[in-house]
Amino acid sequence: VTVRLAKARTINIVLDGKEQSLYTLALTVDDVLDVLGVEVGPDDVLSLPRETFVTNGMSLVVGTTRVVEEEVATTISPATFYETDGSLPPGQVKIIPGREGVRVTRFSVTLKNGVETDRVAVATETRQDPVPTRHISGPPASSAKPASGTLDTPEYKGPFTKKMTVVATWYNASHGGREPGDPAYGLTATGIPLARGLCAVDPAVIPLHTRFFVPGYGFCVAADTGGAIKGNIIDLGFPEEDGDPGWGRRTVDIYVID
Repeated sequence: VTVRLAKARTINIVLDGKEQSLYTLALTVDDVLDVLGVEVGPDDVLSLPRETFVTNGMSLVVGTTRVVEEEVATTISPATFYETDGSLPPGQVKIIPGREGVRVTRFSVTLKNGVETDRVAVATETRQDPVPTRHISGPPASSAKPASGTLDTPEYKGPFTKKMTVVATWYNASHGGREPGDPAYGLTATGIPLARGLCAVDPAVIPLHTRFFVPGYGFCVAADTGGAIKGNIIDLGFPEEDGDPGWGRRTVDIYVID
C-alpha cells in the first residue's frame, strides 16, 4: 500500500480589501472559497478562475457584495422649562440640568469589496427620552428695576426691564474646543449641557442666569461665557444636530425679562 500525503501550500488572499495568508491543502480556487466559507456571485470579484490549481505563494483577490445592518446613535437635546417658585429667596435662580436623550437609527449598508456603496435608513427609535432642564426663578428682588416697557410681538407679549442692542452670533457644542467623548464636551460655564435657549454672554454686561428675549430666536438664559464674547456680544446656543441654523452674525435689540 502506497500512502501519499498531500502537501499544504501558503497562498496570499485579499478578501474584501483585507490581506491574509492561508496555509491550506485546498487543490483549486473553488476549494479555497469553500475553506473561507465565501460565496462569490456574478457581480463579485474573483481574480482567478475557480478551477485554477493552487500553487505555493499564489495570490488571490476576492471581493464580495454584502448587506449588513448598522446602528447609529445621536443625541436629542433637552428642552428648557421656565418656572417660578415663591419659596425661593427673591431674585434667586435655580437651574436643574436636564439630560440628553438618545435616538438610534438603523441602516442597511451595502459593502462591495469592503467599500460602502449604499446606505439606507431602515428604522429610527428613541432609546432614551431627554429630560428637560428646569430654570426656576424666585420672586422678583425688591431692588429689581421696574419694567421699562412692554413688548408686543408674535413671539412674546409682556413686560421687559431693559432693552439692549447687541451683536448676536451662534454656536453649538462642537465649537467649544473639546472633542466628543470628553466629559466636558458641550457643557456651558454653568454646567448645563448646551441647548437652544442657553446663550453665552459677557457677565460684566449681562449677569449669568439673566433671562432675555431675542427676536427671531426666542427666550434665552445667560448660562455660558466665551473668550470672544466681550461687551455687547452674545452667542446663541443651538443643538449640534441642527447644523448651521443660518443665523450668521446680526445686530439685534434684545429685551431683558429678569
